[in-house]
Amino acid sequence: MARIPYFDPANADGKLKETIDKLPGLNIFRMMAHSDGLLAKFTGLGNHILGRAKLDATLREIAIIRVGVLSKASYEVHQHERIGRQIGMSDDLIKALHEGPEAEAFDDIQRLVMLYTDD
Repeated sequence: MARIPYFDPANADGKLKETIDKLPGLNIFRMMAHSDGLLAKFTGLGNHILGRAKLDATLREIAIIRVGVLSKASYEVHQHERIGRQIGMSDDLIKALHEGPEAEAFDDIQRLVMLYTDD
């Protein structure tokens, strides 16, 4: 349960309404909507990382999910495990993210990303 009530999209207007109308109804966006202009910037950064960055998508998700695991951010882990599956990550690879860099599911580059992320 959220400690702060989620923003009601029905109360949005102007630029905030335009931004909310483009987004899925995820709780993170409903919470970020309290920050008014920050939501558009936040989603812009996220969209760039997820869609336009040059980093391989699997390596990106390995780093994101591992950070979520290490920081016990279950919401982030859940959302990015779903994204990982959408881009073709196997269940074995996703499970290995919870085990650590020594897990056998990783290739050499993936293991380096895990080690770097853990550091």
